[in-house]
Amino acid sequence: MRKYFQLVIDPSLDKFCHVADYTIEAFDLTLFWKGEKIQDPIPSSVKLFVDKKTKNMPDLMGNPLSWLLCSKRLIDCWYDYINQDVQIFDAPIYQIQSNIKVKNYFILNPISCLKSVNLDRSTYIGDKEDIRTITEYYLYNNAIPESTNIFRPKEFKQEIIVSEKIVKISRKANLIGPDYIECHTDL
Repeated sequence: MRKYFQLVIDPSLDKFCHVADYTIEAFDLTLFWKGEKIQDPIPSSVKLFVDKKTKNMPDLMGNPLSWLLCSKRLIDCWYDYINQDVQIFDAPIYQIQSNIKVKNYFILNPISCLKSVNLDRSTYIGDKEDIRTITEYYLYNNAIPESTNIFRPKEFKQEIIVSEKIVKISRKANLIGPDYIECHTDL
C-alpha cells in the first residue's frame, strides 16, 4: 500500500533564514492556499523580506503566509514527480537590510485537489462542514492516483500531502526544511 505524508516545515529550523516581514498590499495572500490555478503574475508590490545575517538558507523556507517557498534545489529534486500537479512562481524574496532580491527561490502552488480524507476516522478540529485543522489523517488510498505525488485534500485545502517517493527523494538529497508526518491510509 502506498504511503502519504503531511508536508510540514521542520520545527528545528530556528537557525535558518526565514521570512521576517512582508508587504502584500491588495494581493490576496490566500490564493496560494486554495489549490487553484493562479492566472495572473504576482504583483511587484508583493515582497517577502528575510534577514540574511544568517547564511543558512533552507530548501523549504518558513514564513508567516503559509506559502511553499522552495529553493531551486528542492524544485530540481521534485520537478519530474510533481510538474503536472503544481504551478511554480518566482518568489519575491528580498534581503531586509538592503532590499536586494534573493535568487533561486520559488513559490510552489499545488493545484491537484483530491477528495481523499476519511473524515469518520481522521481527527480534526471543527465540524465536517468547517474543518479548522486536521491533526491525524486517514486517507483513502484508492482516491489518490498512482501518478500523484503532491496534492491538497479537498476536505482541507490548506494542507499539502506528498507521496513516499517525494519523502525518499528529499531525504536522499538531504533537503533542509521539509519535514513529514505520516498519514494513515484506508483502502
